[in-house]
This record gives sequence, structure tokens and C-alpha cells, in this order.
Amino acid sequence: MLLKLEILLTLLFINLFVFVPSTLALECTYQATIINNRLDFSITSDIDKLAVVQYIRKSGSALVSSMYGPDLGIPWSYSDDPSCNISLNTPIGCRQNRGGGLGTGAFWQWYDWPTSQYHQIPTGVYGLDFNIPPTYESIRVMYGVLPGTTAEGAVWTDCTRTGNVSTPTATATATSTATSTATATSTSTATATATSTVTSTPTPTPMGVPNIKQYEGGWENQIYDHTVKTIKDWGCALTSAVMVLKYHGHNIMPDTLNNWLNSQSDGYIRNGLINWLAVSRYTKINDSNSSPTLEYKRLGVDDEKLDSELSSLRPAILKEDGHFIVATGKKYDTYFINDPGYATRNTLESYADSYLAINSYTPTHSDLSYMMFVTDPDMDLIFQDLNGNPVDYVSFIEDGILDGESVRILYFEKPASGNYKLMITGLQGNYTLDSYLYDIDGNVTKNTFSGVLFNNDSDTYQINYSSNIKIAVSVNEILKDLDSAYKNKLIKNKGIYQTIKMHLKYYQRFESPRIIKSLILQIKMFTPRFIDPTYSLILRQNLLSLID
Repeated sequence: MLLKLEILLTLLFINLFVFVPSTLALECTYQATIINNRLDFSITSDIDKLAVVQYIRKSGSALVSSMYGPDLGIPWSYSDDPSCNISLNTPIGCRQNRGGGLGTGAFWQWYDWPTSQYHQIPTGVYGLDFNIPPTYESIRVMYGVLPGTTAEGAVWTDCTRTGNVSTPTATATATSTATSTATATSTSTATATATSTVTSTPTPTPMGVPNIKQYEGGWENQIYDHTVKTIKDWGCALTSAVMVLKYHGHNIMPDTLNNWLNSQSDGYIRNGLINWLAVSRYTKINDSNSSPTLEYKRLGVDDEKLDSELSSLRPAILKEDGHFIVATGKKYDTYFINDPGYATRNTLESYADSYLAINSYTPTHSDLSYMMFVTDPDMDLIFQDLNGNPVDYVSFIEDGILDGESVRILYFEKPASGNYKLMITGLQGNYTLDSYLYDIDGNVTKNTFSGVLFNNDSDTYQINYSSNIKIAVSVNEILKDLDSAYKNKLIKNKGIYQTIKMHLKYYQRFESPRIIKSLILQIKMFTPRFIDPTYSLILRQNLLSLID
């Protein structure tokens, strides 16, 4: 019965993209000037049945981070097909392969799952936000879709460019020319002309980082971490992280990220401090061409490093006294900011042009290995290799948010496999030491130790580290959790629940990573409409652990 069901679902999906030419008219134009990494385009249709928007790129590395348009009541469904070989997207994605040159496609669809029935999308102004200024190629739309169908009668059309593509850059030029001619005949004529053209430097503008607030949006009253405080009270770091993640293409909001961090053993540190390394692991779970893994690095107070981050189009999370904000661009002698806690603070001048640290996230697809140690603020940490040689680590006091608890944190980035020793020193008294060891995929092994120091003594811990720690759950455990999730309505559709279960049983039999990769893609498509977002993240994380 399961085999027949899979065949039936496959046939239905193939039929989804059988297009029949239509004679219905549609106009799609764009003034191709890209401002703040945003491209606007206008769609005018007397049939109001636009169904799919696709951006096609054949060069460059710009990625579409989001699409906006008229309020449709439900989110757009996003897909990307970088290699043109994902079976679910082939009929759409592979049409980008024009003239024999393989492009990179990203497209947005608006239809029901699992019925795959399209809805009408109205005439209006739409747009695409990019993570960096793009090398533009083309846009096309699918229109003429009959409502409540699976794209019968639909056709593709290319949008018409109404201007030259340009990305404004800061330039200043000045030219001066003069000509003089003289002719000696019966009459004498002399002319002299001079012209000058000056183009001024454009006013600095910030990056297109979504400006999200901790005090509004529907998440403000959600309990933050496991405290008695809410996101409105303590969610500045959380909301700042969400802004940076969304800028880099991750579709996440503060409530969903808070729920996910709460579900992780390392999501928050002690009493309410966000763990930036856990946020990196979240991006690893959701890694794709349009939402890359983000590697974390803590930088000190250094304007040159901050300038470098911003000129590299990487918004930076700045630590303030009891608060966090996001730097989004350079503005002469100050910086543009997005402040999650205040509506009117738009530059760093609101904080006397000062900050306490830079938290940086860099797109990568490589190594997330780290060691992190957390202890009480009145203790000191010294980290060495086994022979007593110093290593390049960062140690600092992280103040609590508002009245939260301060801690001492030590970071050691990309450690080589081997033995290390950690010494803890301080005044006489009890202490707690939390150890977080991250492998190359950001998976964590956490331990907590309690100790007592006497008379300015020190304790030494030996750390045996391997960057290839394998942390995985069994398929049977995932199946057990899946059953519980369905019973507790975290999966709302029985067919989807059975499909996930069937794929897992196939993986048990054949152990093919392709089965898991395909399943992860389908789970992302079904979220959040049919699968709870927090459970979806946990499920995909467990699935990745099977094949990483």
C-alpha cells in the first residue's frame, strides 16, 4: 500500500507542471535600477492570475533573500534549484537553462500543499531583495493559472526591461574641455568654449537589513529562554540575530528562533544569554544556496574591523551596555543601525558612537568547530596546549541583559584535534564550569563541572578534542519522535506524516543519503503550514545527523 501511495504522489506531482499555452494577456515590466540591493518590478494583468515569479542568474554570487508584494494573506512558497536536478522542481527550475548556459534559478510560488492548487495573485508592485548587489540577468512570471487548479492553462512570460541595469556607486568626476579655432581669410572667426561636469558622491545608505523589533510583531509577549522575562524585555540579542539571519536568506522570526534555541542543550547560556554558536548551527541545518551557513567570530572594539565587515556586506551585531543592535552601514563619521528596542534610533550616535564588541557572521560552507567555556565572572580562565604553550583564544566578561547574570566566556576557534588544558583561577570559593565542544558541523558536546578553589589555588582540566565527533540519533528514535509529533498535532496532515515515515523506512533499508536530502527538502516545503516550525527544525537537524 505504501509503494502504491508513493507512485500516486509522484504522478500527481509530475502532472502539476504540465503547462498548456494560453492566450490571456499580461504585462510585466521593471525599471532596472537596483537600489539598496532591491529590484522593483510592476505586474499589470486583466486576469489577476499570476502564479510563479522566477529570478534567473547566470553569473555573480548574489542571492535573493526575500520577495515582497501585495498582502496575499499567506506566505510565498520559496524554492531554489542551483543545479537544475532536483526532481521536485525540474519542470520549473530547468527552464532557466537557456541557450545551453546553465543558470541559477530562484522562484516563488503561491499554492496549496499537498493539493498543489494555485491561487490568484493580484496586479501590483513586487520586488526582490538581494543579499549583495546582483549582476542582473532576467525575471519571468507564470500567468493565466485557473484558480483552484494545478496550473492548467498557464504560460511563462519574460518581464520587459524598461531601463539599463545599474547599481549606484559612489563616484566623483570632474572634466574640463576647451577648444579654439581661427581661420585667416577675408573674415576672421574665433570661438572658445569650456564645459565642466561634476558628479557628486551619493548620500551613504545602509544595507537592506530587515528592521525587526523585539516589542512588536506577535512575539513580544513570548517567554524568553526559560526566564520569567519576555522577548520584549530581553530579546534584543535574539532579534538582532534574526535580522542578520534574514539578511543572509534565512526565513526566521524571533519566536521561532527562541523556540528552537530553547529546544537545544546549548541554545542559551546560563540565565538568558544567547549562544551565538548555537545560532551558527541553526544556519547549518538550513544551509542552501540562498541561505548559507554563517560562521561566528567575536571581534573587539575596532572601527577598522567594523568598516571591513560592512564594506564586505556583512551586517554586524554590536554589544552595548545591556543591549544589542545591528550595524548596517557606514555613515560618514558614524554608522547606520537597526535597533530592535527603539523605533527612532537609526545611527550609532544614539550610543555616543561607541560599542563594547562586534559579533560577526560570515557566509561559509565549511568549518564550525569551536571550544567554548563558561564560568563565573570572578574566575579567570587560561587555555594552553598540553605542553603549556599558549594558544590564540578570546576571553571576556559578558554582562547580563538588564538584570541578568554576568559570566566569563572563553572562545577557541577551529581547534586542531588533540589534547589541551584549561586552568581556572580566582578567589577562594565555589565555581561552576560549563564546557561546550563543537565539531565541524556545529554539533555540540556539553558538560558541566563544579569545583572549589582554596587560597588563590587553581584547578586544571584536560580537554581531549576531536573535530570529527560523530553525534547522531538513530532512525528508530526519529520514528518514535515522529509518532509523538503527529499525536500532538505538530504534524497536521496524515499524508505528510506517512510520507516522512515511509522515507525513513526506505533509508533504514537502503541507507542512501539522497533519500534523506530529498526528505529534508520536502519537510521545508511543508513548514509552517503543515509542520510546526520548531519541530521542523529539530527533525531536520536529526535527519542531517544521519548523513553528515
